[in-house]
Amino acid sequence: MAALHHALSDPEYASTPDPGKSPFLYAVRDEITNSKPEKQKRFGRAMIGLSSMTGALAVLKSPFWKALDDNTSVCDVGAGVGSFTIKLAQEHPHLKITLCDIPEVMKEAEKFWGKEHPRAVEGNRVEFVPVDFFKEIPEGRDVYYAQKISRYQVPVPNLLYNMDMTMLVMVNSKERTLADYINLGAMAGLELKEMTDFAEMHLLEFRVADADRE
Repeated sequence: MAALHHALSDPEYASTPDPGKSPFLYAVRDEITNSKPEKQKRFGRAMIGLSSMTGALAVLKSPFWKALDDNTSVCDVGAGVGSFTIKLAQEHPHLKITLCDIPEVMKEAEKFWGKEHPRAVEGNRVEFVPVDFFKEIPEGRDVYYAQKISRYQVPVPNLLYNMDMTMLVMVNSKERTLADYINLGAMAGLELKEMTDFAEMHLLEFRVADADRE
């Protein structure tokens, strides 16, 4: 929130809906570019801590992952250094992992995995794809996982306003309702199959529409 005023005063960030020009990214622009490598490394470490602090790792307990076939490919979109998927790979070694994020972050991810889970790297169980995921993502994977976007509104007005402000600061957006996610999925040819409540977050499982009937 501290950067909101400064971002809205900057002509480059003030009037664009581009999620790559959000107040949050304005504040951490040095960390996610190569201009200040030490800040970039600190940002990656912060994301690791955030996953544990916010309960995001609770999603690992979903039976969805265990039910996937051997060598099912899972792509973590906007993975950072892979703080979630490294735990996924450790608990479910039958999965093949793809991380995608900007090139500078992928360099840090390779170092992180090489230290924390070298077996996955040496066994070619993880792939690092440097890409701007707002423009494209790796094709041909079986499962695409996008963390921090599966929350929906609850009927508490003050909470709604707070989350709208949070989403504005983080990604130039607002909090989506469950109906919003269903409509968004339909625009991409997907339909919601299941939603699992993990208290601090929700896991929304979308599948290609009519895939089960083909």
